[in-house]
Amino acid sequence: VLVGQSAGAHIGGVVVARKVRDWIRMKSVGLGWDIQNCNHFSNELPPLASTYQPFDLKGFISTSAPHNLVTMREVFHRHGLSSSVQRSIFGGAESSARKHDNDGDDNHLFEKWSPYHLVQKCRLDYAEMEKLMQRRNC
Repeated sequence: VLVGQSAGAHIGGVVVARKVRDWIRMKSVGLGWDIQNCNHFSNELPPLASTYQPFDLKGFISTSAPHNLVTMREVFHRHGLSSSVQRSIFGGAESSARKHDNDGDDNHLFEKWSPYHLVQKCRLDYAEMEKLMQRRNC
């Protein structure tokens, strides 16, 4: 069981969700899903280099963490973390390559590092994988 609190919970949530997505992608490629030419995975981070599999974890406990970075942006701003600093932290080089407004057009930068959004993507990816399995009668 993996346990995290505050930043550890946030980072743990990102790592666990990304590892699950990596596993789903790997299984889906084996079923014929062409992820290289799929817009669904555009602007994705590369697979993690760790050797464990998601099913090796018996559980994940996350407490006191910003699980949804998109909804937390305004809270961070009110507490002194400006939007431009947030974009620099979570967007990296991509955020400095173009200008952004505060109208949410840059939410994708935050979704990459948001456990909530990564879990939602896992659910969508898994549903796609199940469709592939049904088509192949797996």
